[in-house]
Amino acid sequence: MKRQFSVVALLAAVLPLAGHAEDWHADVMTLAQLHATASQAGTAIDLRLEHLHPGLLAEMSEQFAVPVDDLPGLMRKSYVNTTAAVDISEVTLSETSAQFGEIDWGRWGAVPMSLAGTFRETGASIPAACAWFFAYSDGPAWYYEVLATPLTTQLVASAFEELNPVLSALPDATCSD
Repeated sequence: MKRQFSVVALLAAVLPLAGHAEDWHADVMTLAQLHATASQAGTAIDLRLEHLHPGLLAEMSEQFAVPVDDLPGLMRKSYVNTTAAVDISEVTLSETSAQFGEIDWGRWGAVPMSLAGTFRETGASIPAACAWFFAYSDGPAWYYEVLATPLTTQLVASAFEELNPVLSALPDATCSD
């Protein structure tokens, strides 16, 4: 069953991001929860594009040989195609297994997450999907990636070399605490 969320509820969830300057772990968890909520509502692409670092966008453009200006539209189209086929019914975040750290230019947080859902056409369950919700900040803004594939991890590592040790130290994401 797909959950519906109002714009007011999503805005209320975003407001805490501005109030946790001294507690950035809470910023990461709030952004992860926003992503989980938006994923269940089928609107995660809007949040994703809002929190896409320009450096990562440039790296994606180079790796895929696609103009930077075309990438958001292609990402949106891919997301629409996926959400037309799959209904995400549950996103679970493992706050107890979250990891946090700092690098020269910013902060990062990694939260294990798992997805459950069904294929719309058949009603069959999707295979277990486990990933890291990986957020990073180079100032007041927070950006994120869902590290669900080696390609995604490689793109982040290529865009931000300073994160290579962090990314290679993350264990494989598992679907349990």
